[in-house]
Amino acid sequence: MFQFLPYAFCVAICLFLSGPLPAQAPTYVSVELPDVWIMANQILRGDGDTYGNGDWYCKVNAALDAEGNIRLEGELMFAEKANDFTTITRSFKRIIKVPALEKCKECRLSLDETRGYVSGLNVGARGYRWYQGKGLIRRVYFQTDTFGTDAGRVGGRIVFSPLKVLVKCEYAYLVPENFQTDSMKPQAIILTDGRVASPNAKTTHGLLRTSERFRIAGVVAEADAGEDAGELLDGNYRNIPVFENIEAAVEDCPDAKYCIVGVATPGGVFPDAMLDELRIAIEMGLSVVNGLHDYLADRPDFAKLARIHGVELLDIRRPKPRHELHFWTGAIFQLKTPVIAVIGTDCALGKRTTTRFVQKACNDAGLKTEMIYTGQTGWMQGAGFGFIFDSTLNDFISGELEHAILSCAREINPDIILIEGQSGLRNPTGPCGSEFLVSGNARHTILVHAPKRTFFHHNEAWGPIPDVASEIALIRLYGSKVIALALNTEDCSREEAFAFQAALEQQLGIPVLLPLEEGVEKIIPELRTLCAKA
Repeated sequence: MFQFLPYAFCVAICLFLSGPLPAQAPTYVSVELPDVWIMANQILRGDGDTYGNGDWYCKVNAALDAEGNIRLEGELMFAEKANDFTTITRSFKRIIKVPALEKCKECRLSLDETRGYVSGLNVGARGYRWYQGKGLIRRVYFQTDTFGTDAGRVGGRIVFSPLKVLVKCEYAYLVPENFQTDSMKPQAIILTDGRVASPNAKTTHGLLRTSERFRIAGVVAEADAGEDAGELLDGNYRNIPVFENIEAAVEDCPDAKYCIVGVATPGGVFPDAMLDELRIAIEMGLSVVNGLHDYLADRPDFAKLARIHGVELLDIRRPKPRHELHFWTGAIFQLKTPVIAVIGTDCALGKRTTTRFVQKACNDAGLKTEMIYTGQTGWMQGAGFGFIFDSTLNDFISGELEHAILSCAREINPDIILIEGQSGLRNPTGPCGSEFLVSGNARHTILVHAPKRTFFHHNEAWGPIPDVASEIALIRLYGSKVIALALNTEDCSREEAFAFQAALEQQLGIPVLLPLEEGVEKIIPELRTLCAKA
């Protein structure tokens, strides 16, 4: 009944050097282990009020072999106490190949101590039970679904979400971020609203550029069928075909496991036509990854259809339960690592893309850099630390931000931490950014700006976008210094883009980046200086 979910293979490594490290500079490679899950309605029967009341625990041993593989052996056990005193025990073994460790000369592996929980309407007499100790489990939760046909049987699943294994490597030879082969990632098909280049398809655009979580096998965009998605995005061929409909995509990509909703619509509501496509995707055996506020699992017809076809509905923008949220503590002020916010003068400017470009440029230059994701696309791309800003209760946004930054610093110990921004400080539909500067203690900022954009989100009724110099002055009032400007060159010719760059550098006296035209490497000297002062 237990099985490992193959899509959970995700290795977060953020150092990029070609030679050996000195002994005083070990690297830490964080490996996320596969999930283990069990269908609850296949193993337990009993009184619904006390269903699942019992103890959960896990024993696991982990070791590194000479080839750099992580070898896991363990046992999961549940001892139910309320009804028939059922005891379920399952053993597992797993060998995880980590290419980053192949040339590691001295490695030590550790399993972090953590705690998880078991909760749900019908678990532990409508309560929850904690698990604590070293081992595989980071979080254990019971997701209730519906009562089955048998009395006392509850549908749903119990999911064991595992720890990251932290491996300390002395004298390690490091490898590029993309060492994880495509064969290790589950294939996914992206569903758009008809066109790859649609302004609403920014989730699609991010996943086409990079994803450590999924391998994008195809895109559904009726108007662009027959083209290569990469060429439509930015002129770079990526061997990702565009299909007219979901049936054609599945026929051409038979190994696909997921259908990803690749749009971010106003208000996060599904277009009706997309719902029809998603029904077909589910009937063809694809699980759905949904980043909209419109939760598929809350739609009875979709929930029933997913059960019938044995697939998952992953509403990743669903708010966290209250007991998982963190309140701001002030501990962020003790952090010495430079924190840089990447914020914009408006929404949909490329803040996440700029953040990832800077992260890669830093790592390529030997500056160990991590990104804190704050949106659903960042999670889909495989970022290891963060939270979804607009699905978090307002009281806990600052705390979730602080927790993500401090967790990243503690587990990875990077030289630089970048925060992916959301919306803009003065965008009236979502004035975001002050949390990153104040609560996240981001003393430095990379500002993203579209020089040809006149109104917020191209909507005159929302008001004009203030000039970039006034935005820099406002950020300074928040106690953060703008160290570079990154330009979104929408509606610009190549000549206009470089002309804007030259004029703004002369006006502002800071580096002006053209991420898509020439990359972001010119900011590296400034970041080296920040690290030297930290």
